[in-house]
Amino acid sequence: MTRASLKTVCMLVVVVAMLASFVNAAEPKTGAVEEIRLTVHPASPPAPAMRYHFMTDLVEQVPGNAALLYLAAAQRMAATRGEPENKPPGTDDEKIDQWLNVSARELPREEVRALLHRYSGALMQFRLAARRDHCDFDPPYRTEGFRTLLPFLNDARALARLAALSARLKMTDGDMDGAVAELALPFVQAHHLNDRAVLVQLIVASSVSDLALSQVQELIAQEHAPNLYWALGDLPAPLLDLRSAMKMERACAYFSIPQLKEARAGRLTADQWSQALRAMSEIRGDLHSYGPPVPPEQVMLAMISVKEYPLAKQYLRELKVSAKDVEAMSVAQAIGVYQVGQFEQWTQELDKGLTLPYWQGIDVISAAEAGMRRAIEGNPWSLIGVFATGSTRQAYTKLAAVDRRVALLRTVEAIRAYAAAHDGQAPARLDEITETPAPLDPLTGRPFVYHVQGDEVTIEGSAADPADSAKVAVRVVMKIVR
Repeated sequence: MTRASLKTVCMLVVVVAMLASFVNAAEPKTGAVEEIRLTVHPASPPAPAMRYHFMTDLVEQVPGNAALLYLAAAQRMAATRGEPENKPPGTDDEKIDQWLNVSARELPREEVRALLHRYSGALMQFRLAARRDHCDFDPPYRTEGFRTLLPFLNDARALARLAALSARLKMTDGDMDGAVAELALPFVQAHHLNDRAVLVQLIVASSVSDLALSQVQELIAQEHAPNLYWALGDLPAPLLDLRSAMKMERACAYFSIPQLKEARAGRLTADQWSQALRAMSEIRGDLHSYGPPVPPEQVMLAMISVKEYPLAKQYLRELKVSAKDVEAMSVAQAIGVYQVGQFEQWTQELDKGLTLPYWQGIDVISAAEAGMRRAIEGNPWSLIGVFATGSTRQAYTKLAAVDRRVALLRTVEAIRAYAAAHDGQAPARLDEITETPAPLDPLTGRPFVYHVQGDEVTIEGSAADPADSAKVAVRVVMKIVR
């Protein structure tokens, strides 16, 4: 494959670009505190308890693959975008953005209703997709690796925004059950994207989940809003599985450059090492616009050999390979085994951190990424230098923050339930709530900080990233109206 064609299809270009914008847009600046102000009404949990669902109930699921229905929804949406009402192009998107960022009572209902009617075909396909019992887009990772195309991600967030707008309209119409049903669509969509995912899929799934949670927050603030404590608790925890995605990312390095499997097994020949190095050079050139330029292949081979062959021999001796067998290896074979070994070591250190709760794992992941950066500085043309994005910590923090948003909203619902049973009064302490216990903060493993002052309740979550100098990253200020 030529360098130009690789650049056209290489999946990690999308991953790196989207992750950078995802982290920069979604995380507050260091020291910033996000404050959420809510006015809510007491509300008891529903009876039966699981009346509301944000994930399709098994009884309601239909056998079949949701993938084609998602693609059909995207096609219908694209066709509607081509209609004269969306001239100039993007007019509909601008309206949806505006309407999703005003309070429900300010929504121009008839305008919204007319726009959603035009997109009713796309929404119908979306609803059908959410009822299917599985979703398999069948991306060819095992044959294409990081060259895999992921066209099903292009319109995922746009579909979620339509469902969110539909939910918001139903809120203003007083149809709370309908609003909950519409908000389930992006949650199910995120769950489907989470299946056999790579990192870019989780980025999109996280964005979709954030969008849905912001509308759940709006729904909770409505006067006749049902209590969604058990519905929020029914969501997967954690909401998205970063560990599985990072395992797939690591595997895709071997899928992209099959010769690396031979290095992993200790059988790499000089010719295979040359082929692997050539592929690594092409991929690195497409993924990274920074760092030192890639030298010609023969020069690179000589540079790596001089610098890394002694390290490779030391590495092999530490693996208890006999000195005789080490000397019998070709230079290419020894270096290939060493580079793959370093790649495995550091990616497994990341994986190790992901087996722990966030508050324990984040330091492990930060240390692993620091070690990877040192390794890349020593040889930017290595396997780690090609495939390590250095963004696991940011992604881990962001996904954990989404889980915390679920826990915060569930805490609000726990307080609403308590108030309904105690003449509109909030509990003095969170541990007073027994029938709908307040969840712990997923980022700390401890209860949220809680204060009651007059008729205001404050719930605080600490900074998501230990490197953040702020002691508080998110604060919910809530007033209960009887």
